[in-house]
Formats: sequence, C-alpha cells, structure tokens
Amino acid sequence: MQLIYWHGWGYDSTVFTPLLKILAEFDAICINEGYFGETNLPQTISTEAVGIGHSQGFARLVQTSPHLKGYVSLNGYTQFLQSHSFVNGIPKAVLGAMIQQFQRHPDKVLESFYNKCGYLPDYSALERNDELLRQNLTALRSLSLPQPRAPVLAIAAAEDQIVPLKLQQDCFNQVQIIDQANHSLIPQHALTCASLIRRFIESLPK
Repeated sequence: MQLIYWHGWGYDSTVFTPLLKILAEFDAICINEGYFGETNLPQTISTEAVGIGHSQGFARLVQTSPHLKGYVSLNGYTQFLQSHSFVNGIPKAVLGAMIQQFQRHPDKVLESFYNKCGYLPDYSALERNDELLRQNLTALRSLSLPQPRAPVLAIAAAEDQIVPLKLQQDCFNQVQIIDQANHSLIPQHALTCASLIRRFIESLPK
C-alpha cells in the first residue's frame, strides 16, 4: 500500500515526519507545494494509493487525485467559506482580511497562524514563496468540492482554532474527534492518528 501525504497551507512536507516514522511499513510519497524550498508534485499517482491530507492539503489532494483507493483528512475540509448552505464555514470577511493583511505583512500573518495552530515550524533556512502562499489562500474563496467516491477517514481536533470542528463535521459524514487537540494534530497526536489510519487502511477493500 502506498500513502500520499499532502501538507496544508503554511507548511511543508516535514510536518508529516512523526507519521512517516510510525507508519514506516508503508511506501510513502510526500507532496511539497513549494511554500518553502523546492516543489515536489509527482506527475502520476497510483489509484491504488491512499491519500492523507492535512488542512487545505486534503482539498488539494481530492482536486488533483479524485480516484484514489481512500482518503484521510487531518483537520481537512471540502469547503471553507460560510454560505447559506454551509453556515459553520469561515465568514468571508475573516478570510478577506487575512488575505489583505498577508499582502502587506506576510511575516505577521504566518506568525499569527502558527500561534493559533499551536505549532511553530522553523523554515528560516528555506526560501519562502509568498506569491504561492497568497494564491492558495485566495483559492479558499471558491473552494467547494463533492465528497470523494472512495471511503474517507476524517480526523478532527476538538479545539481546532483554524478549521473549527463544526466546519469539519459539516464536510464529512462521520468525524473521529481527538480531544485536547488543535490544528497541529500531526506533530502532537501522531500516535493516535497513526492508529486510526492503520485501522482505516485495514478496512478498505482488498
């Protein structure tokens, strides 16, 4: 079984390092958007693979590889902004203000974002692509995806300050909730996530 890892906005693939160590028996491909350092986007991904996406990385995974064997959402979503039919989404004004602020003061926005996540990565040695960060942040305005046809395991943090629990519950039929957890689900709760992922993989049709 091959696992495809896709990180969320503001991170790179190293956010998955704890999971990679625990789930070392599986072949892994780590997508790197290129927010920090070089981009790594494979041209082809096997439809027999299982995709694991964190935050916006889940949506990016579904958009680019809609026919995988299964999907795992870690703090992920299929829609982000509030609408008449999606009342628990993030208000448009909140995202709009973040985009405007990022254009003027990207350092401050990222620092605030990491503080709310409860996880402070160190990318100081890598070149940062502010334009790509701005583009993918802006893309959240129009994001609205159908549920994948393949099985989905959605894992959410009870105290997520970036993607609220109710938002994730509106995106997925069923959500596994990890208590006392924030948006930094992977580095702080890797063992719990790995156990849920293993069970999910074992439940997939052979």
